[in-house]
Amino acid sequence: MRKGVIIMKSISLDNIQIYGDLAMRTLLNYSRLESIWYRPEKVFEADQANWPGDWEGRAILALTMLGQTTKREPAYLDEIMRLLPKHFNSKEYLGEIYPEGIISEQQLSGHSWLLRGFIEFYLWKKDESVLQMIKSIVNKLLLPARNHYKEYPASPKDREYDKIQPKGEAMGKLTGTLVNNWYTSTDIGCAFIMLDGATQAYELLRLPELEELIKEMLDKFFQIDLLGISIQTHATLSGLRGALRYYELKGNNELLEQIIHFYDIYRTEGMTENYSNYNWFNRPEWTEPCAIVDSYIVSFQLWKHTKNERYLEDAHNIYFNGLGYAQRPNGGFGCDTCLGDNQYLNGQEGIYEAYWCCTMRGSDGLANVSKNIALYNEDSIVLPFYFDSKFELKSKEGFIECKEHTQYPYHGNVELEIIKTNMIGKKNIQFYIPSWVPENSIKVLVNGKCQTVCVEEGFVQVTVPVEEGLKISLQFPISLRAEKMQNKNTPSEYKKYFHGGLLLGYDNASLPISIDCTGSFQYLEHGKYIYNNEIVLEPIRHILDELPDIAKQNRKQVLFNNNKVVN
Repeated sequence: MRKGVIIMKSISLDNIQIYGDLAMRTLLNYSRLESIWYRPEKVFEADQANWPGDWEGRAILALTMLGQTTKREPAYLDEIMRLLPKHFNSKEYLGEIYPEGIISEQQLSGHSWLLRGFIEFYLWKKDESVLQMIKSIVNKLLLPARNHYKEYPASPKDREYDKIQPKGEAMGKLTGTLVNNWYTSTDIGCAFIMLDGATQAYELLRLPELEELIKEMLDKFFQIDLLGISIQTHATLSGLRGALRYYELKGNNELLEQIIHFYDIYRTEGMTENYSNYNWFNRPEWTEPCAIVDSYIVSFQLWKHTKNERYLEDAHNIYFNGLGYAQRPNGGFGCDTCLGDNQYLNGQEGIYEAYWCCTMRGSDGLANVSKNIALYNEDSIVLPFYFDSKFELKSKEGFIECKEHTQYPYHGNVELEIIKTNMIGKKNIQFYIPSWVPENSIKVLVNGKCQTVCVEEGFVQVTVPVEEGLKISLQFPISLRAEKMQNKNTPSEYKKYFHGGLLLGYDNASLPISIDCTGSFQYLEHGKYIYNNEIVLEPIRHILDELPDIAKQNRKQVLFNNNKVVN
């Protein structure tokens, strides 16, 4: 582990209750996840693109995480789990049994989601029959891939889309080409999604032979030229999530530096200007919320392990502006145009909702946001995000139950109250301060009394007695601000406008307009501004509040030039 970094613990979802906007978005998604595509009569036959385990695994993972987040049992999950073994082949996994030494990267990728779903379900329900299914997949499908990952076809000559292999569509498919005994996919690099499932299986089972395979996978993964083969960003970020889990288990700082290097490439080459993603490096064709969720988790974990506040600010931007825009009025998630490749944001035609993957990954993303509401250790409570919520911290010393109320991200007001505790002594309470907040504008009050404020590594800290009824208030201003571009491929003359951390857009179905940042901006309400008494800018995440047909047809200009139109 990095010297001087104290790792904070997450709170179990059992001990968190969410309210407000996060709860609304989560419940809306939960409702979508109980519609026809995610019920037993459909979930086993839905895949038509040779991704065995993918749809089933994502659905199980989504419903398991949503059940824990909302405290309501999923309507159909138990029946899905009961029926699933009937669909296994003779080796107790899904899909084709290939000849020895032949591997389908889509089959491994799909079974990563199946492992993730099974493991989270097992950790929640402690069902021993599910543990047996986990072991079977590891032993009969995953471990036979040892000594094959090092031969994974990762050179540009093997993966040149539109020449060596098909270009790829929203739902990836096998190319039909066998390279180094691998059946490859148009979702280039999807074999490394299995780093996620493999590392969580290793965390549970601690099999030495599985660790040997994970090391082989990591060695190959970090040799890949991400740009050279236009690897899928979702595969890259899922691989990084697996690498981070292995880092947490082993504390190898060299591995952490490799993870940071890959993430930094993604941040400057694969992230859009609203903190979504290019589906493939070098190919700004559409976004994919599967990768947006991955990027949120990776950036938050990097902050935990480095205390570099840049990563936490990335996580805020990704959640509020990337994931926030990608959620549809029906609760699902879908693909959009790549902001930066042009000035506009709108849903991608034909894949407005990616119900076969992104809607389910969005569930896991929202659950992770809930899980990150507060962190703690024996000395401190840390609030890296602000959401209306109640949460309970438990340790050998006792418990503290807190209530949080906030108007963030529209107003910089946060109140934390200790409502129950059996602890004695003092705790450090740390509040996140975005980089755009002037330090001299921050106020912290404990039971109404002003405290000295000092920002360190993106946080202010107060030390308070642990007692019922104690209230801590944080106040800071939120206003209009302009930022330059982040992706190196976006024209540098553009600007984008924010209300605090909320990216703003203008409903514009015609030619792009220019905005002079010295012009007249008047604040309206709820993050909205009017420019020169004519142009209304509002947070792009408000698209969720529109009627479905209006949201689907909406086009927002988000990038602006001061003096001229840039096509």
